[in-house]
Amino acid sequence: MKKFFLIVCSLGIVSSLRADLIETAGNVLVYAIPVATIGIILCHKDFRGLEQYGFSALMDEGLTFGLKYTVHELRPNCYDRHSFPSGHSSTTFTAAEFLWKRYNWKFGVPAYALAAFTGYSRIKSKWHYTHDIIAGAALGILSSYIFTKSFNVELITYYF
Repeated sequence: MKKFFLIVCSLGIVSSLRADLIETAGNVLVYAIPVATIGIILCHKDFRGLEQYGFSALMDEGLTFGLKYTVHELRPNCYDRHSFPSGHSSTTFTAAEFLWKRYNWKFGVPAYALAAFTGYSRIKSKWHYTHDIIAGAALGILSSYIFTKSFNVELITYYF
């Protein structure tokens, strides 16, 4: 019950923040989540994981920017025609899926929550439509899903 109460309070606080603060938080998280992911990888001395995350991130960025410069969808704020898919979402969801699949839900759940907030920040600040966020998240998740293996399974494979 306490956890439910904390979640409801957190959502209330987030929804009451000014749009510019939410946008800034999303712009910080797009760098903070991947940096934290690399930090977690290095703390585990998991160089195979670093390689897998690198391939995931490369695939994600290639697909995301390939689509941005092919689709030419106008942003909600009319700034340019690179709305689809959301690069912020694809980057953060790549890291979240990597952490979930490589190290388990204890790392994945917080990363997914922060990635979802990043997506929300892009909609709230009128840089993206909802379908841009969903597509970016799908690209990020797919990229990590393809390249990432579980850390524990890999240990068993190497020692036996």
